[in-house]
Amino acid sequence: MAQLQEAIKDLPDPELWSEMTCLCSILVAKKQKHIEFTRKRINRGETSPYRWVYEGRVLIRKRDS
Repeated sequence: MAQLQEAIKDLPDPELWSEMTCLCSILVAKKQKHIEFTRKRINRGETSPYRWVYEGRVLIRKRDS
């Protein structure tokens, strides 16, 4: 979860970003890894703003919780 939160800090404004995906790099065990976010419209009343969506997997071990 810490790596995901770290990557979120680097995301650009989804309303201004022109591409449908954004890759953020993070450091995991001294290696650079990438987390991909997808830009999607979210229905919010009468408006449909863009938001970043993470569609990857998160592995949570018993000792992590």
